[in-house]
Amino acid sequence: MENMSIDQVMLNFQHKMLPTWFYDDPKQFVGVTSMEPTALFEIVNELFRRAGVENPYKAGQFGVEYVEVSKNVGVLNVRFPKAENSPLCHSAMCFFDKEFKYIRYYTVEKGDDTKEKFPVMGVWAKDGDKLEHIALGMASLDPDDRMMECIDMFMGKYGDDIARDYDEQVEE
Repeated sequence: MENMSIDQVMLNFQHKMLPTWFYDDPKQFVGVTSMEPTALFEIVNELFRRAGVENPYKAGQFGVEYVEVSKNVGVLNVRFPKAENSPLCHSAMCFFDKEFKYIRYYTVEKGDDTKEKFPVMGVWAKDGDKLEHIALGMASLDPDDRMMECIDMFMGKYGDDIARDYDEQVEE
C-alpha cells in the first residue's frame, strides 16, 4: 500500500473498502459506523498510516446519519471530506431493509469540471461475488433531491420484494 497519493488512499477507501464491507457484512457496517462517530476517520487514518502518507483530514469531516425511509427500510448517509478530484465521493448512501436482505451502496462523486461541476451518481452493485461500479449520470446539486432519487431507485428495485417479505412475516 506504500507510495500511494492522498487521492489513491481515499479512492481505495470510498470505492473498494467501504462497499466491500457493506456488502460482506451490512449489519456490522451499519452498527459500527452509526454507533462509533469516529469509526470512519479511524479506518481511513490507518489506511493513510499504512500508505506512508500524512492524513490531511480531521475526524469531523466524516459523518454518518441514519434516515428512516419506511418502517422496514433505512439508509445511512455517509459524509466524506470535500471531494477535490473525480471520482472521489462527496457522500455514499447505504440502503438496507431491517433484516439486511436487500442492500445497495450508492455514491455521489465529484463530476467532471466540464459538466458545470454537477456531481455524478453511481452505485456499487453486487453480482455473485463480484462488485461492479455503475455510473448513473449527473446528480442534482441538492442533497435532498439526491436522497429522493436514491430512495426511488432502491424502492423501484426492491420495494415489491420488501413489501411481500414483511407482509408475509406479519401474517405468519
